[in-house]
Amino acid sequence: MPIAEEIGLIQELTEVVVEASFSEMKELLTHYADLGLSINLSMENLVSPLFLGFINDLSKRYELNPNQLTCEVTVRSAAGDDKMAESARQFAAHSYKISLDDFGTGYSNLSWLSQLDADEIKVDRVFTQAIGTSSINQNMLTAIFQLVHTLGVQLVFEGIESQHEVDYILRHSTDAIGQGWLFSNPVSVEVFKGLIEKNRANQETR
Repeated sequence: MPIAEEIGLIQELTEVVVEASFSEMKELLTHYADLGLSINLSMENLVSPLFLGFINDLSKRYELNPNQLTCEVTVRSAAGDDKMAESARQFAAHSYKISLDDFGTGYSNLSWLSQLDADEIKVDRVFTQAIGTSSINQNMLTAIFQLVHTLGVQLVFEGIESQHEVDYILRHSTDAIGQGWLFSNPVSVEVFKGLIEKNRANQETR
């Protein structure tokens, strides 16, 4: 993504990826109203005057509910915060959720969290890997849990690889969401459909 941004192709690349994602996930999103799709956006995508229209048109074409779509924003610069915040508000006004990706690293900090009025924050894997250690990142987790509790936003942890990490996270935030290899490696859409159907079948038999 940084290279695509540098050479001016990030807009076209994102549009191709987003449309492919909508096409592949339409069946599942239509069938399961509580299932969501997250798409990664750069700052350039978010502030583009044309991109919101592109997403709206695409959602209508594939008959997707905007409430099921989350825009994950990775902040790669400290510049343009006012413009980015206004763009985020426009996306939210159309019922798209906003997620602040890689929180705690780079430019994804407290300032951006307040500027974007995010629905969720995704805690970078460096903090997940610090669980059970005596590092500064482990100490910062306590502050993150307290912050999220105060703001009332959804908390997502990246890079979960052990049950110990899951237990620790759920002790401090019972409604946190986790992603990582403990749950599944990256899979194709067809394999993912099978996992969803199996999980729903298990829930129905309980």
